[in-house]
Amino acid sequence: MLARALLGAAVLLCGSSGCSSRSLLSPRAIFDRRSFAFDVATTPGGDVVCALLEGGRYRLARFARGGARRATIDIAAAEAWVYDVAVSADGKRAALAARQLGGINERPRSKLVASGLVVRVDLERRRVLARHRLARPARAVRFAPDGALLVGLEAGPGERGLLCRISARGEQRCVSAHDATVSALATTSTQLISGSWDRTVRLWRFDLTPAPQRARLTTGGIVNALDARDDLLAIATSDQPPRRSQALVDAEKRGDHRRGPLRGAVELWQLGSRTRRYRTPLHHVAASAVALLDTRDAPRTLPLVASGGWDFRVVVSRGARVLGRLEGLSQIVTGLAAATPHGLALAAWSESGSKTPSCALLRVTP
Repeated sequence: MLARALLGAAVLLCGSSGCSSRSLLSPRAIFDRRSFAFDVATTPGGDVVCALLEGGRYRLARFARGGARRATIDIAAAEAWVYDVAVSADGKRAALAARQLGGINERPRSKLVASGLVVRVDLERRRVLARHRLARPARAVRFAPDGALLVGLEAGPGERGLLCRISARGEQRCVSAHDATVSALATTSTQLISGSWDRTVRLWRFDLTPAPQRARLTTGGIVNALDARDDLLAIATSDQPPRRSQALVDAEKRGDHRRGPLRGAVELWQLGSRTRRYRTPLHHVAASAVALLDTRDAPRTLPLVASGGWDFRVVVSRGARVLGRLEGLSQIVTGLAAATPHGLALAAWSESGSKTPSCALLRVTP
């Protein structure tokens, strides 16, 4: 069977009609099997950047397309949880957004206070440039054209979700953006796009003033991830915020996370006309990651979209038609990113001793 020796017996790369000798998804490189991968991004040159938990240390690892590790940068963020990774348009910088617990020496663990951490990294010199602290956990991060960091913050009960801009000198400015947590960000060449647990998407200028069209899109579910290219916006949603719970762990042990109704959906929007082209349920529990793969013929034809979920699978679809699946990952898909040429970078949680990848590059053959 194609790719079993590389991916491990538990993973199948299948087309819509089942596994065959020519699947839409095939492995190109497996970067890591042992670590916990939080998210993934790609550089313009095709390198893959993964946020990993390796041996108890939080690291940003850069891999060449062939599989060689080009750099490892220690983030040294104790008691953290990384939500998002971004790479600048020139590929020279990276940033990650995280939740960090504070007061470890002063408080009982049950009373630790969560704050936000955004780390700016120089990929060429392989070093951390700055660590920025925020009052609330940082859920999403992207680069503005001038090098500033754009950050979406988690909102507490009764709080508004904030968008923040952190300049290269570390100056912070925040605006009220949503009625709940700002859970995802995406950028085009002209604007910033924010998604929220309040089931809306909003468009902004890079200085955090509303875009001229003052667009507010209402989605069919909680927004978990965004990807934008030109005039297209792909959204990964669920019916409620995805959170680890004992009930979910028990469901995973029974295999129920792969059965029942499809509650995680992918939406595709046309930004210029502010119209939704489709909403397709594809995942059990939640759709947690999304990537636009091929938009060359848009809007004449629907683009290829890859989505990952809490049902431990990756789905490649075109509208309502499922073209391929990656089945049998040992844990949740935490990140996806388009890679050139014809590639899809994957990040997933990986159990100890698992043979399935936590960070990998897949080849997409339409």
